[in-house]
Amino acid sequence: MSLYHTFELVALIRRDGWGARISGITVLMQAALALVLVPAVAAVWAAVGMVTGELYAMGAVPILLVSILALALAAWLLRRNNNEHNAIVGLLRKEFEPQESPEPLTFARPTGEPGRMAMDVSGTRTIENVTIEELTAALDAMHDGHETHVILSKSETEFVQTAASAFGYSVEWRNVGDDWPRNARRIGAGSIATFQIEEVKQLFCAYLYGAREFPELEWQ
Repeated sequence: MSLYHTFELVALIRRDGWGARISGITVLMQAALALVLVPAVAAVWAAVGMVTGELYAMGAVPILLVSILALALAAWLLRRNNNEHNAIVGLLRKEFEPQESPEPLTFARPTGEPGRMAMDVSGTRTIENVTIEELTAALDAMHDGHETHVILSKSETEFVQTAASAFGYSVEWRNVGDDWPRNARRIGAGSIATFQIEEVKQLFCAYLYGAREFPELEWQ
């Protein structure tokens, strides 16, 4: 990425479950090359000089030690990550991270016994008469990136389903009489239609125990 008419070095973007975690530093490319190449060349020159006899050990060993220390310092500097003062990470955050941070929702679980429902996990297996332990384990596995989606169904036309979405998880509900599943949104939260894993777990557990009304949500 070019920033302020200079070449910048950005460290990695790595997988984090079904999302991605951005981590990086901002340094001049020229400075990065100098930090790495100069001590590396000096270390090789000193080592070759000792082997061939062109340099005495008294002169080569200090050069070699200083070069190794300089390489270690360069590696540390290049790995430093101060995201709060990182221009490029700031730009990436502005572009990709959510601009709103709504308060977490709490979904109360009805008392009594859970309903008889089936759970589809990633389209690869179905669990009949699912228990709350099996449900939360599947949702945790989805959060860890081992599963793609979870569908909790009372029938073919009545179910809730969730999958990874931007900045969290989407939740859809299909009720009897609906042609298609409807997407859940927070009431009064604008376009926010994603939820954190704990919110999803509470909602699904409440649904398993018979909840069919969620005043905190609207469905579109």
